[in-house]
Amino acid sequence: MANKYWQEVRKLNILGKLRNTITLPAFAVRSGENNGSVFFNSRQTGAASVSAVTGVELSSVFTFETWYKTSSTHSTKGVIFCNRRTIGSNANIEISFYQNKVLVRLYKGAAYSSLTSATSYTTGAWSHLAVTWDGTTVKIFLDGAEDANTLAIAAALDVSANGFYEKRFGIDDAGASFYVGYLAECRIWNIARTPAQLNHYKNKRLGLNSGLKWYFRFNIEPTDVLQKYYSFVDGTTYVTAFLASEITFDDEEYPTLIQGASCLAGIFDVILAQKVSLKYPCRIPANADFMLCVSYVDEDTGLTVRYKLWDMDGISMAVMPNRYRGEVLPEVIRFEIWGVDGAESCTMASTYVINFSTCSLPTTSRDTTQVALVTAPTLDNTIAAAWPLTFPQSFIEEQHGTVAVPVAADISVMSASLTNYGSIQ
Repeated sequence: MANKYWQEVRKLNILGKLRNTITLPAFAVRSGENNGSVFFNSRQTGAASVSAVTGVELSSVFTFETWYKTSSTHSTKGVIFCNRRTIGSNANIEISFYQNKVLVRLYKGAAYSSLTSATSYTTGAWSHLAVTWDGTTVKIFLDGAEDANTLAIAAALDVSANGFYEKRFGIDDAGASFYVGYLAECRIWNIARTPAQLNHYKNKRLGLNSGLKWYFRFNIEPTDVLQKYYSFVDGTTYVTAFLASEITFDDEEYPTLIQGASCLAGIFDVILAQKVSLKYPCRIPANADFMLCVSYVDEDTGLTVRYKLWDMDGISMAVMPNRYRGEVLPEVIRFEIWGVDGAESCTMASTYVINFSTCSLPTTSRDTTQVALVTAPTLDNTIAAAWPLTFPQSFIEEQHGTVAVPVAADISVMSASLTNYGSIQ
């Protein structure tokens, strides 16, 4: 009877506190490096080869890596890479696809020694290929797994008398055997990378790593008539596609590569008149490609307290925040945009409304006083030093620039001996 009395006869007044909102405007912000690849069509001319003249012969040890995507099984030999001797008229290293298998040929004593993989290469999807030679044994790795077949061959390979070589992609030394498909993230080393290194770093961006001689990301569209793709490790060495109609850049086809950490791409600072609590759970915007967090600096400890408003696959943070469950927030808060690791940008097509309630004591049972605030805070993406991070950190520069004006990674500030990812160099 008592319960019924309070429920039906003396109904409680409901406080109208959940009536104010914070509106985040639509945005598009950079959160990572450019992605892309180069596409080799079924061309017929040798002039469409991709080549570069260099003085490193790779005659005693090497590692070749690339990401590829091809729909063809290459019934005839499709050469992905060769190291053509400019005197000698053939390549001392040739790596190709042939009849569903990987074919590696090394030239020594005026004759080729060949290795064919036991495992078929993948078609129709982005996959990773690596070939290593430590001066004794040649090995093939497909998607980080070592193939069963190996080739025993001692150094050194035949060299070019003048010391110059062409690094060719998608074509053999004679300009006759063509690869058809996509290539991206091509790395050529003058060391033999270990199985652990290959498997661990195959999908991670690299910098000035020791032994990495050429690094063609193929992630930036050429702008000159020779269609030059520059090596990332020095910015001056390049390969050229010559005919843009036969070898083309593609910014929509690329492998899933990561930097190793998500980027804090933008922030919204909000100053309130009093403490608040956000309505939760927060809905995820349609087609969201970022994770939104709310954070503040604890007055007692000076540490940042952070909550994520929703979960998002691909977010890589050293300490993943807990989900927000209605915790009381102070007057000064920040909404953070965290990008998916490896994605170029984060976008929100329309405004996003966050409901909140006041956490102050009401003056009466009908108190619906609104909390004054900036309802449309300004986006700030000038929050971090240019990628890669330099130490001590200075949060004064754009990390990846803007969508309209991207900022490329600066090779000059990278370490050649950085140890990370579980101490795998």
